[in-house]
Amino acid sequence: DETVVEGAYVASLAETIELLVTEDNSKFTEYEGRFQKRVDKNIKGSPRDYQFVQAEIRLHWAFVYLKFGHELDAALNLRQAYQIAFACKEKFPDYIPIRKTTGLLQVIVGSVPDKYNWVLSLLNMTGSVAGGLADLNEVSLSSSHFAQESKILFALVEGFILSRPESAFEHMQQILAVNKETRLLRFLSASLALKNSQNEAALELLDDLATSDDGI
Repeated sequence: DETVVEGAYVASLAETIELLVTEDNSKFTEYEGRFQKRVDKNIKGSPRDYQFVQAEIRLHWAFVYLKFGHELDAALNLRQAYQIAFACKEKFPDYIPIRKTTGLLQVIVGSVPDKYNWVLSLLNMTGSVAGGLADLNEVSLSSSHFAQESKILFALVEGFILSRPESAFEHMQQILAVNKETRLLRFLSASLALKNSQNEAALELLDDLATSDDGI
């Protein structure tokens, strides 16, 4: 059921962002239980949307586990997300949304320092930042519901992995121009402004956050 799939994705993304931004330990166990219920469904033979969501929510929780100090759980879920996402991409090459997932995974794996490549080899994981950006860019230029999210991820990769904060901040400002009320985007824009040594712009963005109670 498409509604169920979309609902699981949105709920997981919202909970993940909340935990990453607030670092609220009191909600970690509750949200982890919800995550486990979502991934307990058997995805074998499921439609592509289910595979996309299963890969995404495992990737979400790889970040959460890493943030809260559960490195082994983070690594296991990252590998599972990788396996599901690339299997989906191979089976459904014209399915655009999965390229957001594979794009981010390629960036993550491709930016691991060379001295840890033996670990990736053991896990049978390969990737490249360039390939990941190509996937993200393809989604961002499409009519997919995930185009906006892919634009945001592209800018963050530019700023924090490729060390191109000026270009990243410009891209984020373009996104923010049509989403002025989104507090999360203002927070990310402020982070990129600081990375680009634009302290006054960062201060203005952060001051705006204090005047609004909408969103995280």
